[in-house]
Amino acid sequence: MIAAPDRTPLTRDSFDRPVLDVTPDLPGRVLVRANPGGSVEPRRTETHGPARRSA
Repeated sequence: MIAAPDRTPLTRDSFDRPVLDVTPDLPGRVLVRANPGGSVEPRRTETHGPARRSA
């Protein structure tokens, strides 16, 4: 079963951080793009980024 997406808005401050700090907050979120013809609401299911390597 797929869990309901988190529709709690992220604040602007949430994105004013380094990308590696923002990325873990995105999976499961719905990113809303509103335009005159309606809105597009894709749900983030995964993010890709550089693999973190342990020392």
